[in-house]
Amino acid sequence: MTCRMAIRGIGLVGGFGCGNQAALNALRDGGRPNDVLSFQASKGKIDYPVYLADPEPLKGLISHRKLRRTNKYSQLAALAACLALQDAGRGISCQCSDTAVIVASGYGASSTTFAFLDDIIKEGDGLASPTQFSNSVHSSAASNVTILLQTKGPCLTVTQFEMSTIVALLNAQVWLTEKKVDTVLLGGVDQINQVLLYCYHSFWPGEIPQEIMPFNYDRQTAIPGEGAAFMVLGRDEGEVPPYGYIDTVSWENPDNYTVPDDVMLISGSDGHRACGLRYRKLLRSADPDNVRSFSSIYGSMPCGQMFDLALTSLAARHGLGPSAYCSIKLDDNNNVGVIHHS
Repeated sequence: MTCRMAIRGIGLVGGFGCGNQAALNALRDGGRPNDVLSFQASKGKIDYPVYLADPEPLKGLISHRKLRRTNKYSQLAALAACLALQDAGRGISCQCSDTAVIVASGYGASSTTFAFLDDIIKEGDGLASPTQFSNSVHSSAASNVTILLQTKGPCLTVTQFEMSTIVALLNAQVWLTEKKVDTVLLGGVDQINQVLLYCYHSFWPGEIPQEIMPFNYDRQTAIPGEGAAFMVLGRDEGEVPPYGYIDTVSWENPDNYTVPDDVMLISGSDGHRACGLRYRKLLRSADPDNVRSFSSIYGSMPCGQMFDLALTSLAARHGLGPSAYCSIKLDDNNNVGVIHHS
């Protein structure tokens, strides 16, 4: 039997700003794209709305000397991890072997990967940046977090696109159940780049959306987002944790899943029409008043489920909705990830 996980701290950074208060403000006021990025297409320069995250506050927590060889992808993860540890009442320098780090990501360090490839094309193999090379792997964020925070426990990166978060959660639950560690610093991080925007425009060349409409399943309204969401998780030891518990982590076919009528359902709908059609099928029996989506706060990204979980926990703690929630995410195989907590 697996243990339920106590949520002891949360750290968030995204297009809504930095920190839990910024996230709470977005929960109350609603979210929207906060910037525009340009990229070159065959028909000329195109401006695309985006949710951009700023890792600048990390410089107030960790020295510039330690950060100078880290990329934005790693800095976003480190900032959210530091905020989560501070929220849990712990110092940002762990220096202990009982704390594990697990990072989930869909896009990984693709921005640095493309920059490294550009270096090879322009300068040749011999003059490509070794710093960009070392930061171009998907596991660079988790590695840099463990180095910057001096954690001594196991470290894992999960990159299974939109199922990365739920796989990372399952792994955290196993480690805590088997008492391999006492604490898991678990998070999701993704980053925007111009290649991603080019792909968005190529796949969906119609009108550029200006806002995410998660429940308009007949339109493609996804807007790319970036950022990081981290949680400090531990075993249930009898005390009441500030953000409640994650009772179960599972996934199942939506044809076999019945939406409970006594919980708030947090849908992973993020404006992608193809996925939205599956959500429409899944939610056909749900009370519309009990269904919400947070994607308009953080944007569309593969690790969005981690944001859903963190924002749901914040909302429950601060009375912005019912105290019982069920968070759902679909992948391309019609599997549904279900996270219950209260």
